[in-house]
Formats: sequence, structure tokens, C-alpha cells
Amino acid sequence: MRRAILAGLALALTTASVASAQAPTDPARLFPREAPIELPATTGLVRLALPAAVLEGSRPDLSDVRIHDERGAARPYLVESATRRGGDATIYAITPTEVSRRIERRSSLASVYREHLVLTPPPQVPEGRWTLWLDSAQASFVRDVVVFEVRDDRREQIAEATVFRMQAPLRDRLGVELPRIAEGARLEVQVSGEGGYLEPNASLIVLTVPVEPPTVALPLTEVARTRRDGRTILELARPAGLVPDRVLVTTGAANFFREVRVLDLSAGAAPREVGHGSLFRVHEIDGAEWVAIDVERAVGDRLRVEIDDGDSPELEGLAFEAIVRQPTLLFESDGAPVTLRFGGGRAQAPRYDIQRLVGTRLGDRLLGAALPEATLGEPVANPRFDDGPALRFAMRPGRTPEVAGYTDVATLLVEGATEGLSRVRLPASVLAAARDDLADVRVVDGDGAQWPYLRGADASDPIALAVEVDDGASSSETLHRLTPPVEGRLERLELHTDAPFVSRAFRLYGVDAAGERSLLASGRLTREPNDPRPLEVTWAPRRVTRLELVVEDGSDAPLEFGEARGWIPSPTLYLAAPDGSYSVLVGDLEAEPPRYEIESARELVLSVRAVDATVGEATPNPAHAPPPEPSWWEEQGLSSWIVWAVLLFAILVLGLLTWRIARQPADGEAPPPPEGPEPPSASGPPVRF
Repeated sequence: MRRAILAGLALALTTASVASAQAPTDPARLFPREAPIELPATTGLVRLALPAAVLEGSRPDLSDVRIHDERGAARPYLVESATRRGGDATIYAITPTEVSRRIERRSSLASVYREHLVLTPPPQVPEGRWTLWLDSAQASFVRDVVVFEVRDDRREQIAEATVFRMQAPLRDRLGVELPRIAEGARLEVQVSGEGGYLEPNASLIVLTVPVEPPTVALPLTEVARTRRDGRTILELARPAGLVPDRVLVTTGAANFFREVRVLDLSAGAAPREVGHGSLFRVHEIDGAEWVAIDVERAVGDRLRVEIDDGDSPELEGLAFEAIVRQPTLLFESDGAPVTLRFGGGRAQAPRYDIQRLVGTRLGDRLLGAALPEATLGEPVANPRFDDGPALRFAMRPGRTPEVAGYTDVATLLVEGATEGLSRVRLPASVLAAARDDLADVRVVDGDGAQWPYLRGADASDPIALAVEVDDGASSSETLHRLTPPVEGRLERLELHTDAPFVSRAFRLYGVDAAGERSLLASGRLTREPNDPRPLEVTWAPRRVTRLELVVEDGSDAPLEFGEARGWIPSPTLYLAAPDGSYSVLVGDLEAEPPRYEIESARELVLSVRAVDATVGEATPNPAHAPPPEPSWWEEQGLSSWIVWAVLLFAILVLGLLTWRIARQPADGEAPPPPEGPEPPSASGPPVRF
């Protein structure tokens, strides 16, 4: 009996564990495959190479790949694309043997600072690719660089480039590619630009022995073969996760020379050539063989290979492999067990902060660093995988809002949301009709029931501004009126001008619907020469009907803005709803912010692959009914009622005082007799003592 009780208890616990693991908010339920990650003994950043099984079962962009800890929480990672990188990098710091500087004055533009450096490369520099690296303590700069090789009495220009460093976002280019110079030659470097002397630190970087990226060879399955007009035509299945760089051909033929085309076959599109070349082999000559075709990126699920045989027989024993560069993941290990889950195509690409290092100098150093290697165990089916719509648990209509309270409505169309999630971006006309906090946004179906959504990360959308110039406002100032197509909350202004150099003070005002004018920003509009970026002004978001930009021109001609754009802050809404037609309601000033229970499953919802919904422009809501005019007593606030109460109390007190005064006798008049029995009359019987 005791054993039966224990067995029943164990079964109940197991059932509860499985039910918990398959909870609708469990992120692991999105991925059909998983594999344990075997970690090195050390902690910190580690590198995991993704094997063929993961690449075959995942999307090409690896958006449906996650690393989960034992609690199911995602572990951020950086995707290292397998690219051809340089081998060993040798850095030689070079101290200039000569330095000269001068300032070149210009009539109307800022001064140009010129620096001349003479550098002597170290002897016995190894073979490789040379890069002159010019660093500086300045946080931001743009400089033109010209490099000359000086040998004996000969001086020859060998390189010309622009080096720069810019902030927010951080990006830079500090290297100048050089050819290898002769032994004993010198380098003369001319650096010029505005904003002061650069005073660069010079280094020579030599990259040797380029390293080819690691690759994996994956077989391509032949699904069809025909022979027509002297050609062998084969169709090969391409798994969704494979983006081959080459197609490798295997054949038992000893001697051949064939022209080959590779075409991408995508549903609904014409075949597109992605590669062509010649395959050959001469058995009697050592090394006389080439059996691979380089291909461009393919998007279809099949590849067509056309081999021109001419009058020769078909190549015997044909087989094909896809050569794929092997990507790796960099993530932080704390020694606790983690699992790689992948596949299904149901998750959207994660937005990990560490991925932003890619393309920066710090990221290049990180990717080139020697890190401990993790390995992946054997992939197996994920027991927690749920093959139904990922948001099936959340796709339920909610309460029906009072449609009459909303002033505007816009159409919303959801198509292809197989997982139940769509991405909604509200146009400017909808944002203009909505409240600033968007608490009045509701998505309803044809029956009027609302559907839940989550508010995602904030973004900004540009809108064109009409430009009107009033150059008669002042003798030294120009007023530019910038009007958006609809009233809205603006937070940034972008101005395009052909002026090569700008340095002028400005004031920016916002005008609201009531005509009130308020200062939004002030400062200087600046642009350095050779800087193609537009002028920008930012401020705290403010709802305006137009902007008024006052530019202090002084004695210069007014600036001409060929294009002006404003930026509207707008969050992304993630709607949990099936395909269909919906409406977006906005404009209810009394609406309470919505509260949906999917907020508790935010991490899972935002990890699901979403499709873009189509939102129309806002139009007046035909069902809108303005609230009835309040009665006079409903219009009175608390302060008004207090005043009325005080006045009423004062009236009562005054009335009481008036009544009491009215009862008192006038001067010289006998007071009225007191109430009670009348005293005896004077003619009555005498009183005896």
C-alpha cells in the first residue's frame, strides 16, 4: 500500500513537472530541437561553433536560436559571422623623426590646421598587408591624410584617405591602407582639417597569412534530374538554414571540362542565376582539378544545377555538397548548465546589447581574441516544444469598449500571423488623434471586442515638413516656419542644406493648437566642411502644430533648406490576434490605460516572430457621440461648492442675527411683560401682614 501511495505521488509530481515545463509562457516551447552545451572549466566569455545540424535546422539569420539556462531564461550572445580574416597582426609604434605644423587662414571658412610628419618604418618588416594607424586623444574628428614614400631623391604619393572618429553612435576609421614600401624608405604623412591639431600617434600594423573562415560541408539531396539538349539538369533541395558559399561537385569521371550554371528556385519567382563557372579534371596532371562553383546568396528552397555536356556522356556518380561558413556564438559562462535550443522559425531575432559591438574596433578585438571553446552535444527533440501557434494562449478577445467615446478610427489588417503576433506601427494621423500617453489606443474586431497588445520599444518615425521662409522678420535673422501635415508630438528636426559650412545661432519655437508659442531649443547650427550629414536639433517631445526656427545670419545670406523632416516618437505595438480585419480606436480622453494579462508573459510574447500589420490613416469615428452637456451643478468644481456653502452659511447667520435684533424694543419703550400669570390688580383686596 505504501509503495502504491509513493508511486502515485511520484506520478503526480512528474505530471506537474511536465505541465509546468509546457506552460504557455515557457520560452522553450518555441524550439523543436535542443542540445546541451559542454562548457570549458573556466568562466567568462566562451566561443561555441554551430555544427551542421544546427545550421540545417535553423533560419539563415539564426533568429530562431537561443541559449537557455536551467530556469529557461535566455543567455545573451554575439553572433560571429565566419569571414576571411587576417592572420597574425604585428603592431609597430613609430615615433615621428620630424614634425611641423601650420595654420592656414581662409577668408570665410574656419582655419585649416596642417600637420607634416616624417616616419621611418622599422627594418625587417614581415610580408603582409600594411596599414598606417593614426590615433588621437580627440573624441571626435575628421581629417584628410596624404602619404608619400620618400626614397633617395624620389618622392611619390602612395595613399590618400580620410580618417575620422564620431560619437553617438561610436564609429571610426583610423587606418590608411599602404603598399609595401622599399627597405630604407621613409614615409611623409600630411594631415589636414579643422578643429585644431590632431597630434596623432602613429603605428604600422602588418597583417600576415590571411586565415580562411572555418567551413562545414553538408550534402544536398537530389530531388529531380533530366537531360535535355546536351545538358544535365538537376534540382537539389536546399534546407532553409543553409546559405552555401560554394557548391562542391563529386564525380567519378577522370577527365572532363564542363560549363556549369547554378540557379536559385523560389516559389512565385523566375529562376535566378546565383553562380556559374567551369568544372575540370585532368587525371594525368597533378593539381589539374577544380570541382566547386562559387554562388551568391540563395533564398529559395531548391537549387537548379545545369551542366553543359555537349556531345559527351553525362558525368558519372554525380553528388553535391554545400560548403557553408561556420558561424560561432560568443556568450558569457558562469559554469552553470546551459542548453542550445533552435529551429522552428517561430522566434524573431533577439536584440542583445553585446551584438552592438560588431563593426566597432572593440568588437573586432573581441572577435579576434583567443577564447575558451565550448562544444555542443547531440541534438535531440525538445520535449517542451509545442507545435501550435506560439500565442494560442493569448489570442482571446477581451471586453467591449464604449466605441462612442473614441473620436477617430483607423483600419488594421493582419495577414500571415501564423504564430498569432503582429507588429503595429501607428501612422502620424493616428498618433495625432491619440493621447500623448497612448492610453486610449484600442484594437477591436468586427464585433467590437478588443484584442490584447504589448507596448514595445519606442522608436521615431520621420514626416516631411513644409518649409516657409520669412526673411523680412529681421535684418540679421531669418524665420523658417516648418509645418507638419498633422498636429503631433515632435522630438527632433532634421534640416538638409547645400551650405558646405554652417555655424549660426538659432532659436526653435513650438506653436500648439491654441496658438501658444514656447521655446523648444536654442544653440548653434554647425556643420564642418566635407560633412554630408544634415543639421539636427533635438528637444523633449512636445505636441505642436508647427515649428518656428529663427536663425541668426548676421551679414551672411540666409540658409536654404531643400528638405526638412520632423521625427515623431512612436512605440511599436505587438498585437496578439489571428489574421483578420480590425479597427484601431483612439481619441477618448477619459479612457483608462488598458491592462492585459499577456503583460506577465512579455518575454515570451516579444520573442515570437511577428509579421507587420497594415494600418490605415485615421478618420472620424462615425459612431462617436460627444458626451452630453453637463448641468450647471455638474460643471461646478469642489472649490465652487465650498464657496456656495460658505455663502449659504453666511446668509443663515445673518438671518438669525436680523431676527434677534428685530425682537428687541426701541429706545424709551417699555420692555414687554414677561410671560406667566398676571400680577394682582391694584383694586383688589388689601394685603394683610
